[in-house]
Amino acid sequence: MDSNSLGRIEGALNNLMRQITARISQLEEAADQSVQASQRGAANTMQGADEQIARTKRIMQEMDKLDAKLEEVDHVCDVVRKLKKRCDAAGGRLDNIAVARASQQPRPR
Repeated sequence: MDSNSLGRIEGALNNLMRQITARISQLEEAADQSVQASQRGAANTMQGADEQIARTKRIMQEMDKLDAKLEEVDHVCDVVRKLKKRCDAAGGRLDNIAVARASQQPRPR
């Protein structure tokens, strides 16, 4: 992989992280609303409260899964950044070698 490919991968992963973060925010809002609804509905039937609790649990489980995915993506981003740095460094060394070889070539007279 070259530096440009790694850069595109990094960009795609950063976009994925933004999407996951946005979804987590949506789920947090939904969880807050669910909790508020549960609190308002405390006077309602027990069944209604149980449904809200089950919904909150599902939301929390999805948030946990997304948090884990976010950690995985963050780890992959770190790996891509390191590979990109190594690729850039190797490219710079290759450029230096090419320049050094070109300067060692005898010039035609």
